[in-house]
Amino acid sequence: MRTKNPDANVEYINQLYEAQNFGLNSLLERLEGHGRLGINVGILEAQLLKVLIRLYQPKKIVECGTLFGYSAVQMTRALSLDAHIFTIERDLKAAEQARFSFEEAQVIDRISLLVGEMDEKLAVLSEKAPFDMIFIDHNKAGYLSALDWADQNLCRGGLIVADNTLLWGEVAGRAPDLTNESRASKKQLEVMRAFNLRLSDPQKYTSILLPTSEGISIAVKEF
Repeated sequence: MRTKNPDANVEYINQLYEAQNFGLNSLLERLEGHGRLGINVGILEAQLLKVLIRLYQPKKIVECGTLFGYSAVQMTRALSLDAHIFTIERDLKAAEQARFSFEEAQVIDRISLLVGEMDEKLAVLSEKAPFDMIFIDHNKAGYLSALDWADQNLCRGGLIVADNTLLWGEVAGRAPDLTNESRASKKQLEVMRAFNLRLSDPQKYTSILLPTSEGISIAVKEF
């Protein structure tokens, strides 16, 4: 099952790696049934996460934004057996679906699901710092506070990955299509531009913003 994408390159990549969704049909069908398919990361982003994890081999990962658990399940497929994911979800119904996904995929023992407000749960996780990696994919207006947390709680050399950092092209100033209104609020645009600017600081991070259809940033913390 795939989401339609007007970008021919992304569509080709999705087709190429579609088999990597093996065992996740139920999860994807539930996302579609709840009108949430397409909000989760796509195949391209999931593959990138898995490659980064295999290369970097993090032991402790924080995920900001669980949704139904698609990205967390995909990440566990690349984790070493002694690694663990701590994932945070604000929405109670989404968290219930995620918990079911983890049980169905038989990865419930490798993922800790924290339900509640992002900043509050990140503060709780600070007690378990330092962490090796953070994946940021929640409320876009909260990206800066998540980066603040990462600065304090990620180890030096820690990996930061953030999805949707181009906000459908609107961060770069592209106007919405004539048939669609803007998908990003003024606040989200301000926060994301500040977030991207901070990650571009070579004194603090070695980073790149990849121009996927929605943008994905990868950074190594250098302090």
